[in-house]
Amino acid sequence: MSGESGASFLDDEQGRWFVTGDTAMIDNDGVVFILGRTKDMISKGGSIVVPAAIESFLQRRLKLQVVVVSIPCKNGGYESWVIVEDQADGEISSWLVEEFGASYAVRHVFTITKLGLDGMPRSGTGKMDKLALQDAVMRRLEKSVS
Repeated sequence: MSGESGASFLDDEQGRWFVTGDTAMIDNDGVVFILGRTKDMISKGGSIVVPAAIESFLQRRLKLQVVVVSIPCKNGGYESWVIVEDQADGEISSWLVEEFGASYAVRHVFTITKLGLDGMPRSGTGKMDKLALQDAVMRRLEKSVS
C-alpha cells in the first residue's frame, strides 16, 4: 500500500494485522471484540484497566454519562478516576468505589460540577474530550494540595 510504513502492520502466527490503535480479542469462534483504544488503557498493579468497558457498564447501569480517565500517582503508576454527570449523588459515588475499587482500581469519583466544569467537554467532532477531563482532575488535585 502506498504511504504505509512497516510499523503500520503487525505479523504474528495468525497472519498480518493492520495496527489501528485499538485493543481487541478474538474468541474461540473467531468473533472479534473491540475492547477500546490502546492509549486509553490504564496499567495498575500489573493489571490492565479497560476504561471503555467500565464506562459502558456504568452508563447502562446508572443511566448517566460516565467517563474513566487515568491520572498519574506518586508511585509512578496510574489511578482510575470516574467522572459522572451531576445527577449522581454521594450514594452512587460511594457505590462506585465500593463495587469497582478492588477489581478495577476505581478509587475516586468526581461530578462535573466538582471539577469546575459546566458540562462534559467535547472535541470539535463531538467526542468526549478525555484530555480536558484529565486536565480538570489534575487542576482539582493541585487545588486540594495547596
